[in-house]
Amino acid sequence: MQDAARTACVSHAFKRSWRCYPNLAFNAKALGMDERSCGEDEIVRNFTSRVDNILKNHSCIAIKTLEIVFRYYDDKVCNLDGWLQTAITPGIEELTVQLSTKSRKHYNFPWSLLANENGKLIQYLKLSCCAFSPTVGLCLKSLSRLELFDVNITRDQMGSLLHNFFALQRMQLKNCNNITCLKMPFHLQQLKYLEVLHCSSLKVIEIEAPNLSNFQFMGLCQVQLSLGVALQFKKFDMSFPGVVSYACTNLLSNLQYVEALSLCSRHERKMLHESIVGDTSNLRQIPGHRHDRLKTVKIIGFSSAKSVVELTCHIIENTASLQCLTLDTTTGHPWHSCLTNYSGKCLHLRVDFLVEVGKGLLAIKTYVEPKVPSRVKLNVVEPCRRCHDLEPLS
Repeated sequence: MQDAARTACVSHAFKRSWRCYPNLAFNAKALGMDERSCGEDEIVRNFTSRVDNILKNHSCIAIKTLEIVFRYYDDKVCNLDGWLQTAITPGIEELTVQLSTKSRKHYNFPWSLLANENGKLIQYLKLSCCAFSPTVGLCLKSLSRLELFDVNITRDQMGSLLHNFFALQRMQLKNCNNITCLKMPFHLQQLKYLEVLHCSSLKVIEIEAPNLSNFQFMGLCQVQLSLGVALQFKKFDMSFPGVVSYACTNLLSNLQYVEALSLCSRHERKMLHESIVGDTSNLRQIPGHRHDRLKTVKIIGFSSAKSVVELTCHIIENTASLQCLTLDTTTGHPWHSCLTNYSGKCLHLRVDFLVEVGKGLLAIKTYVEPKVPSRVKLNVVEPCRRCHDLEPLS
């Protein structure tokens, strides 16, 4: 059956079968290619030949959706410019160009093809391993979803690109490592969702888009977040070292309407902040910031860090809607448990980690439990006592 399918790929009947399709997806599977039985050079030649044949024999019916996914892209063999020039016409609505190369060389995406009438109807654009080049007359007024993965684009180029968007609702950036500052301007009135992941050079995010309700950020370094005063987030996720302290100091006033809050600092291995255990000073107060839509709060990696305890107490005291509070003093990975690990034993935890767990449990007993109202269910998660020795602290 596979041999027959491969034969059909080059047959007249196969080429004719593609002629009337307005939606084209070019990837190894769709083209009947078995990547496991071919070398890379052969894969590149076969992929290029088949796409060339299909587009050459495509009828005059306008292409609405084009997807090109190829992880062996070679600019010396693939005629990607020609493919896009053939496919991008005033009727196109969705475009995906997802590439990867051994050389890590970015494909210089021809943005000029989307200028004037060609880009007028496009609603979805996804680019991977591409570079940005300035274009005059770019027309993407219908674009509602933008995904840029490993795209070589600077701060000014991103600003120039966003200047052309008015219908944008969702935007995702991942591994765009040349951008240092991301500004989401006020004219993005329809933007609801923004996701920024692992953009290593990013230092500042400025959000003025007034209706953004879902924001997610993940990085290895702290980013300076500047938020418009009228923003009303429903879902807010941030992950970078020191995010809890940063949120306490800079973000609480912007999270009054949040319904789902996630703060994650996975890459910290040591207690870098002062412990509340043995600290005789009072907890800092953050007056005036209520969060009366939160129902469930879970803190994974809860410790005795003073800022973590202060944040927990602040949530309890200023969240009338709170129903359940979970404080997890473990790493939060279920496969670390003896209940799920194939060996029947929990993964080893360092002595200093277990000492901090003990301090965290003491902080919960001393500072958190007395503040928890009867209507709130408090769940405290600790390492398995069958596999770990937890020294009681007092």
